[in-house]
Amino acid sequence: MDVKKMKRKIMKQEVRLTNEKIYQIKADATTQALTMILPLAMLALRDSEGFGKKRLLRFHDKILEINQDMNDGRLNLADIESVIGAEVGIKFVEGDPS
Repeated sequence: MDVKKMKRKIMKQEVRLTNEKIYQIKADATTQALTMILPLAMLALRDSEGFGKKRLLRFHDKILEINQDMNDGRLNLADIESVIGAEVGIKFVEGDPS
């Protein structure tokens, strides 16, 4: 069977996702995004705020804890944005703090 026929056959197959699978896909995507952005945030904190190893590791651990809380459904992005807005005065509009 040539590649085009195989591709057509695969594309015609119905894909069924359970809620658990969808949840796992979302959690994996969040973790992957965090893995990419966390070193950037740590570099920024080191360069602009003078964070050393101890504070950077505390920051790292806290971010991972918050991510786990989000994955477990105890927290969501709207909650975080609401708390930051109320307590610090930073409002997020389409992910852009102002």
